[in-house]
Amino acid sequence: MYRELGKSSRRFMVLFLTMLVALLWGACDQTPTSVKDQKTSNPLAGEQIIASVLSLDFDYLNNRFHVTVQSLAVDSVAVVVGEFLHNDSIYYTLNLMDDGLGDDILPEDHFYNGVWTPASIDPAVDRDWTFRVTALSVNGDSAVAADNIRLTLPVAPTIDWVTVPDTLQQDATSWVWDTLRVKVSHPEGLDEIRDVNFWVKVPGTSSYGPANLMYDDGGAMNFIVNDTLSVNTFDDVAGDGIYSYPVGKSPSGVTGLTYIKFVARAWNGRSSAEVIDSMFVKPALSPPSPDPENHVTSTAQAFPWN
Repeated sequence: MYRELGKSSRRFMVLFLTMLVALLWGACDQTPTSVKDQKTSNPLAGEQIIASVLSLDFDYLNNRFHVTVQSLAVDSVAVVVGEFLHNDSIYYTLNLMDDGLGDDILPEDHFYNGVWTPASIDPAVDRDWTFRVTALSVNGDSAVAADNIRLTLPVAPTIDWVTVPDTLQQDATSWVWDTLRVKVSHPEGLDEIRDVNFWVKVPGTSSYGPANLMYDDGGAMNFIVNDTLSVNTFDDVAGDGIYSYPVGKSPSGVTGLTYIKFVARAWNGRSSAEVIDSMFVKPALSPPSPDPENHVTSTAQAFPWN
């Protein structure tokens, strides 16, 4: 019994010493580290200053270029200047800002933003544009980057037809009604139609009045006439591409030749060609009755008729 216990003790001591030596050897083999020895990622990658064009887009709806550039420097970035070029000729130069104002979202985040709005979209489209950016540091170091974009004019909506009453006979005692209708289309579908508007030039005036929004709502919208009479948009089917609007004349309204101009707009910023039609309002056969409360209110816009 004592002999067996002695063997077990010796085995335990050998195992203990072996583990102790291994631990001490591992501890001695480790190399001390410091913060300086721990490498961190450096976006400059040894450069004094860098610049890169992150996005170059054209907003057709608002007719403007928008560009975002990232720039960093070992010291600090002094200025970031962009140039729009076509056939190596500079068309526009702008300073890109990182101040959190205007089109820049956050200040001092190293993302510089700028906008160029050409005088019209026509000179900008169907051309290859180059945007070249130059970033300068406070120590005079510089970095240059560039990107290209080709603008293709998006498709405009089309007015397929309009219906305007040729004549409207004024009544001496009550309002007279008819309907304006415009059929519009777009190669990419009716969802691309933003709105359809018309303008009215009444007799005795030299210019058109304000825009009036037409409706493709199935008659859901209502106008309130003289605070008592409710008139909807006279639209038959919602979402069929036929936009409607009621034509109304009061007993005391203006008579004569009235011109009506129609334009459809798409969400891509393009507008259809103008379509102009006319309507002749005939005076009442008997003198109109007094109509001191001749006014119309609407939950959407001013009513163009009287």
